[in-house]
Amino acid sequence: MREPEILRLAEAIQETWRRELGVHVGIAPAEAKIVFGNQKTGNFSISLTGWLADFADPANFMEIHLTNSGQNSAKWSHPEYDRLIAEAARTLEPGRRFELFQQAEAILLEQAPVAPLYFGSGNYLIHPAVKHWQPSVLSFPRFQDVRLEP
Repeated sequence: MREPEILRLAEAIQETWRRELGVHVGIAPAEAKIVFGNQKTGNFSISLTGWLADFADPANFMEIHLTNSGQNSAKWSHPEYDRLIAEAARTLEPGRRFELFQQAEAILLEQAPVAPLYFGSGNYLIHPAVKHWQPSVLSFPRFQDVRLEP
């Protein structure tokens, strides 16, 4: 998301919280490198950031909350969560692996170290001559099958 879009999103959240919750928050725009630096050091109260998975697997979404993860800007730590994710990483049997992820997810939901405020979306306009284009679940479109046909 580009900076003007993030600012508009922040303003919409700010106004919604004021109107619906009576909560007043300020907005402190900063360059991306400043925002990321503040997230890394924990120098923030609320931060708008996003996460896009690299591959379609629960590990990709859940490992960011591990105590030692560089993506864990909330600085949250839960030994049982860490243990379950580590065990899932060593488990080859898919059913057991997903069971471990579900147990870890229950801890994550109960503890709520982060609160998702928005979910991105995408719109696609495809010319009728474009064939075999498929939207990507992970927002990384693949074009190897795309063809232009009259």
